[in-house]
Amino acid sequence: MNDLKQRIKSFVKDQGVEVVGMAGPGHLDGPPSLDPTYTMKGARSLVSMALPMSVEAIYDFLGKKSPTPHALDQTKMNQRMYRISTSLANYLRSLC
Repeated sequence: MNDLKQRIKSFVKDQGVEVVGMAGPGHLDGPPSLDPTYTMKGARSLVSMALPMSVEAIYDFLGKKSPTPHALDQTKMNQRMYRISTSLANYLRSLC
């Protein structure tokens, strides 16, 4: 299993993901919405990923200079994360 975790981490880091983590059922205490099967029947684990966002755009947003750069950055990162997640799903399917 550790080999699979390393392969997943390596795959997503090659896609430009800065931070990646994984959690199985033993690490997900809390409300039912934390159970991966709550939204995806048959799921047994979660992969979480984070991409860097523009610090300058965040400061402009928080400083009430302009919300636009941050909104554009969010959209860009959401699209990028969608592509990476889709690639990861396809990669995981190819391992079966």
